[in-house]
Amino acid sequence: MRIARLDLAAFGPFSDRSLDFGGGAPGGLHLVYGRNAAGKSSALRAVADLLFGIPSKSSDDHVHPYQALRIRALLEDGNGERVLVQRLKRGKDSLRDENDAPLDEMVLRRLLGSVDRPMFERVFGLDH
Repeated sequence: MRIARLDLAAFGPFSDRSLDFGGGAPGGLHLVYGRNAAGKSSALRAVADLLFGIPSKSSDDHVHPYQALRIRALLEDGNGERVLVQRLKRGKDSLRDENDAPLDEMVLRRLLGSVDRPMFERVFGLDH
């Protein structure tokens, strides 16, 4: 799976921000850097929360209340097929499609394979 675009619609300090990861080398290694307090860690948490769900207690309601938190991403599988997914801060049906309809969690599980949140945080979502 590859993230082609990450939309931080309402998450942490972000409102309607988009990160385009469509370019770069095949395989999709991207380095995100910036000043202290620029939002790098918040963006990394957004990726994990998009893929695995926003925890019941989240510190990412800086600007937006819990019920308004929203993360979107355009994901690509290994065959170039694309799917847009959204994650809301909800106890049920938090994964949504591009039309804001509930989306089966199996869509992400198929893309992630055996990767769970702890593995993602140790291997893929690296920080200092």
